[in-house]
Amino acid sequence: MQKIYTYRFLILLALVFVICICVYTNTRNNKIQVSMQVPPIVMPMQADSNFNINKYKGKFVFVEFWASWCAPCRNSNQNIVELFHQYQQEKKDVVFVMISLDDKRQNWQKALLQDSLQPMINLIDTLAWKSKVANDFGINSIPASFLINKEGYIVGKDLTKREVQLLIKKME
Repeated sequence: MQKIYTYRFLILLALVFVICICVYTNTRNNKIQVSMQVPPIVMPMQADSNFNINKYKGKFVFVEFWASWCAPCRNSNQNIVELFHQYQQEKKDVVFVMISLDDKRQNWQKALLQDSLQPMINLIDTLAWKSKVANDFGINSIPASFLINKEGYIVGKDLTKREVQLLIKKME
């Protein structure tokens, strides 16, 4: 009799686990959807000027939310660097914006050097998860990326390197 209760408990536990995974998958970065206009991004840059995403209308913009302590982010950065160099060589109008959710500037700056991200637009808000930009984009896990078309609309979320390449090629 006790075996039956144990099996029922395990089945119930498995069911709860599956439901949690489904809820997590369906809520990940759901505030922003494909085909929505990009929320405003106005943040200070390293060189005492402000970044404003509206300045880049007419170009594709790839936005990546990441942090120096996030191993999957650091792995993703390798692909982003490759994309950046590919589009730079092809002289394509693609802007790469890396938004860090680090709470310590020195960790962020060290990661920028280690991952060769310096040529891109690099922004940090040390409020991290509590920052306005993270809230506006509905960021609740990283890495999180968004591809924005030339008109300022989101055309892709959390894309692979290949998906970014295909989408940009399709929309040129």
